[in-house]
Amino acid sequence: MILVAHSDTELQTLRGREDVSLVARLGFFDSNRDTFVLHCVATNKEEWIGEGATIYLLPPCAFSDSSSFTHSTGDPETLDLAKSWFNECCESHDSCEVRQPKSYPACLLHIRGEDDSIRLVPTSDLLPNYPRYATLSHCWGTARHLMLLCSNKNDFLRNIPKAQLPKTYRDAIMVARYFGIEYLWIDSLCIVQDDTDDWLRESVKMADVYGCSSLNIAATGARDGTVGCFFERDERLIRQLPRVRVRLIHKGNAPITNGNSDDDADDTTKNYLVDIVSSDIYNRGIEESPLVSRAWCFQERFLAPRTLHFAEPQIFWECQAMSRCETFPNGVPSQYHPRNLRPIVEVTTAPNRAHDVALRSAMRGFWNPRLPYEFLLSMEHGERNSISTLAEIWAQCVSMYSRTKLTRQSDKLVAISGVARWIHEQEVSLRINKSSWNEPKGDEYLAGLWRKNIETQLLWYVIRPNTKADDEYRRARPGEYLAPSWSWASTNDPVEYGVAFDVEAGDGDPSCRWDRLVTVLKAETKLISKKDGTYGNVTGGILHVAFDSIYTDSIQIRNEMADDDEDENHRVFLTGDLVLR
Repeated sequence: MILVAHSDTELQTLRGREDVSLVARLGFFDSNRDTFVLHCVATNKEEWIGEGATIYLLPPCAFSDSSSFTHSTGDPETLDLAKSWFNECCESHDSCEVRQPKSYPACLLHIRGEDDSIRLVPTSDLLPNYPRYATLSHCWGTARHLMLLCSNKNDFLRNIPKAQLPKTYRDAIMVARYFGIEYLWIDSLCIVQDDTDDWLRESVKMADVYGCSSLNIAATGARDGTVGCFFERDERLIRQLPRVRVRLIHKGNAPITNGNSDDDADDTTKNYLVDIVSSDIYNRGIEESPLVSRAWCFQERFLAPRTLHFAEPQIFWECQAMSRCETFPNGVPSQYHPRNLRPIVEVTTAPNRAHDVALRSAMRGFWNPRLPYEFLLSMEHGERNSISTLAEIWAQCVSMYSRTKLTRQSDKLVAISGVARWIHEQEVSLRINKSSWNEPKGDEYLAGLWRKNIETQLLWYVIRPNTKADDEYRRARPGEYLAPSWSWASTNDPVEYGVAFDVEAGDGDPSCRWDRLVTVLKAETKLISKKDGTYGNVTGGILHVAFDSIYTDSIQIRNEMADDDEDENHRVFLTGDLVLR
């Protein structure tokens, strides 16, 4: 399991050098001290060779043994496992129940004809009962594939030649049929691609299209449509070694855990029964996949009640109730922090980003090969902080979304419009529950920001400088107009929020005290089209800001998160009233 983390080239290097050794570091994962983290890296005492391998030693639990895997993620045994997850979710997960759509996609693909045919069906023909359908989340890539155009729409209504479809589409059709779903929605086949009006009408329905799908099929490991959904895999990358007995010697004053040790061991030596598994399973399968780097995918993954990921090493399941994979078919352990993009307001948790940054910084020092080898670290990974407001949920969404990329930069606001609509619906629902108003208006959306407490919404910042690898895309000001300069959508750099809560209400942390120095008197944006409400592209925007007092001298701001050797002071001059455009 350690060696498989190294590439063949790295292994050849290791075999050919006598000055190289494997160094192991062991630490606790969190404050419970029942999970160990083992990190092994090849080093010549001056530098690392490769990134090494990080392995979890988990306490034996109900996450069942999955020591054998099929040859491909498309084998019947694998699809049967996924179908069992789907059926269980449909039957017993109340939080994943598919709601009735407010707007339905104009067209669907009928994929279960008597002659195995595929054709385009206007949903108006399906009234009054709308059938359940699946959606496809995929990377388009640069290759041109068969798509719906004004010139071939009539042909599509009669028959779509399956042989002309890219492999990803064919695989998705096969999966939907295997699950007994009769209709499928694929963007390039259900939206007329050379009809601007049709694209504008349908692109703003994503909150309903994906939010009301029975299953979102994600070609997560495919870079484009030619790759498909199914992959042959190396089972060594994803298997776990269940119930392995390991012996640990605790030196000096190192704490001794009391979770799974043998009672008859002495004070310094403990025998543990553990499940051994790679720590990179979720990152390798999901977070580092081609699909997750695409902006439209973030919205699709956020909105869909259920997503079945066909990743390169294995399949993954995400729904509102739980996350699964073939390694952990009964649920992914909490140590992997499986991500619920669409949390339940006021009853949810999210990663503590500030703590994660501190942890990564500590880890860089901890795995330094120049440090003494005899080292035992108690690593407290940190519990998750709760999210209690929609503003915090939106701030997390913006942070994650800004790290993705778009083929067309002009889609910046459109590709997250479905998430914005969901936030607005939740906000209206909360207002209805908390008041006697029959038709509360709800908050106003302004080019990626919300009017209520907009002063805190303005506190976004770019989290890292441009790198050479990203220069072409990650530019502080894109070549075309995307949004007003006061909106995070005006830049293609990753952004983060300094604060996302109501300043007046506070967040309960006495170390985070904020004073509101400005008040936004007026905020408005100019929309390209009013057909999609306030969630579409804009051509301009303006803020009128009032000050209680004006600083006419210079002030210095210190970035406390910066390293000591970095000059992070900035001089800011405020010389009068501000109008921000």
